[in-house]
Amino acid sequence: MTPPAIRGESLALALLFAHPDWTNQQIADATGCARTTLSRWPRFKSARAALRPEPGEVPHGQKDGTSGKVEASWDDDER
Repeated sequence: MTPPAIRGESLALALLFAHPDWTNQQIADATGCARTTLSRWPRFKSARAALRPEPGEVPHGQKDGTSGKVEASWDDDER
């Protein structure tokens, strides 16, 4: 029989890949474990880190202090 911790970790990993936009809290709620438990699982931490975008993969921008508009653009040199 599979220990409960392994079942929880497997479910957390499956949810992470099915819903990469979910927060760790949402995954913890869905698996019935504490959010801090997720951070104790090396495979979960590695999987979460692998889903993070590389620094050059996100747009750069700035917010205008007066109007509140945001200007964002891709740095073509980093893509």
